[in-house]
Amino acid sequence: MGSNEQPPDQLNEQRATLGCGTLILIALIVIIFTRPGMDDIEKEIEVLSKKIDGLEATISDQKDEIQALREALEKTGLQVPR
Repeated sequence: MGSNEQPPDQLNEQRATLGCGTLILIALIVIIFTRPGMDDIEKEIEVLSKKIDGLEATISDQKDEIQALREALEKTGLQVPR
């Protein structure tokens, strides 16, 4: 054997390691681009977003109603705490 040559068993081991690394890299790429379970999560986020929008609208309506009640009470001369 020359100075750069390796025994056959070490050469095969390096090929196997490179093959495993390549498979791991391919698996990671597939996982990244297929995004397993992301569709379900995106749907849940959309539902939650709609619920939040509904809650914000309800809060706004309640603020308006409280303000109208406060103004009506103040017109009657009652002291209304803020």
